Amino acid sequence: MCYEGAIEKQRYTNKKLNHEDKCMPKPVTIKPIEKDAATVYTRAIFYKVQDEIKYSVNIELDTWTVVDGVKKIMIKDFFVKDKLFEVDVILDTQNVTCSCKMFTRIGYPCRHAFYCLSACGIHRIPRDLLSKRWMKNAEKMHSTLDEELLEYVLLELRSLREKNQEKSKKKPTNSKADVAERLIGVKPDDVITVHPPHQSNNKGSRKRMLSSLEKSLDGRKIPTRICKSCGVPALHDSRNCPLKGIEIDHQVAEVIEDATGEKENV
Repeated sequence: MCYEGAIEKQRYTNKKLNHEDKCMPKPVTIKPIEKDAATVYTRAIFYKVQDEIKYSVNIELDTWTVVDGVKKIMIKDFFVKDKLFEVDVILDTQNVTCSCKMFTRIGYPCRHAFYCLSACGIHRIPRDLLSKRWMKNAEKMHSTLDEELLEYVLLELRSLREKNQEKSKKKPTNSKADVAERLIGVKPDDVITVHPPHQSNNKGSRKRMLSSLEKSLDGRKIPTRICKSCGVPALHDSRNCPLKGIEIDHQVAEVIEDATGEKENV
């Protein structure tokens, strides 16, 4: 499917180009100079030239003088107000120059030139106003080179490459220390005395803070002793024994029970 689609696309493109070469575009005016433009210009450029020929009817003649075989025509363009354009037409060579300089800038005549050509009775575009790059018979530029000169240059380049390769093999390679010594001017020491600083901790403590007792023990277990209240080896004594409060509560309860019993007997 992909192959058939590609072939069909090539056929369509070929037919389209053949149609554009053989068929003439539809004219918009009855001027013979438009037909002449269709025969020499490519299809894309012809449409632009056709617009210039069409808009040449919107031009009005102001003055007309002839000096030494050159017609100097001053015209007014309705699309450009308060401005006169000067067009010089050389009668012998039928060469046309306009003050708008459109042919110099773009490469095809302007509407002012087409108006003056029609006014002078010239119904064919002067060949001096045809730029080869916009014509149908334009050809690609080919450069002519001297093959013997190219061969000589190629041999010289090969010999230079071989010489550079030989020099690079003979030349000792430089280490990083040699490069640093050449740049700084001082040979670096073998012993490193300056080290990067320690990483600072500015986000608070990441572990539990150790007490002075834990720091003094240095990881050893805290020694235990026998509590006089409970009689069990532990980390507390009789003053802060957890069972001490329980015994006091029992003693208070016994005293309260004895007191209540005596009242009942009385």
